[in-house]
Amino acid sequence: MEAFSWCTSLTSITIPNSVTSIGYRAFRDCTSLTSVTIGNGVTSIGYYAFNACTSLTSITIPNSVTSIGNGAFEGTAWLGNQPDGLVYAGKVAYEYFDTMPANTSITLLDGTKGIAEHAFSYTSLTSITIPDSVTSIGWNAFYFCTITSVTFQGTIDSTGFDSNAFGNSSNVGYIGDLRNKFYATDSTNGTPGTYKRPNTNSLTWTKQ
Repeated sequence: MEAFSWCTSLTSITIPNSVTSIGYRAFRDCTSLTSVTIGNGVTSIGYYAFNACTSLTSITIPNSVTSIGNGAFEGTAWLGNQPDGLVYAGKVAYEYFDTMPANTSITLLDGTKGIAEHAFSYTSLTSITIPDSVTSIGWNAFYFCTITSVTFQGTIDSTGFDSNAFGNSSNVGYIGDLRNKFYATDSTNGTPGTYKRPNTNSLTWTKQ
């Protein structure tokens, strides 16, 4: 955690294959950092890991990464240079860059391994198809989202599907019991299929 935060003299870094995770705010506000190469042992990148690294233009993210924390790349030149639309960080759906058009439907790319924290929060997404390659769905990934249809093409181990992916039931922004319905029949792997709720005000999802 915060191992190199505010290290303004750091210009590039190569993270060796022996490292398995990059912690919370590990490189936050390293404003001279321009290049990062992440070794293929890393599976997770913590929230705000590279936040506000304003000069960071080059990031090499291996396919081993399956989970990325909220705001990991916010404020970087790399993110600012992305075209409008869904941004991938390696094999992880990171966020929708710029404003999402109303009534947007998204089918994640085959081979996608994860959905980052807050990837689709506060968006006008209406439906998504999640391929069977996905093993991780992050915290608040769909928080305050207008989505009403989710298709799971495969199973997801419950340890990789954050319990608050659709918000916290005690907080504003919670969009319903989809995770519970997904694991209702198989508490470990979930049940593939399409799940819907009748409207954006409903908290009740049903398998079709």
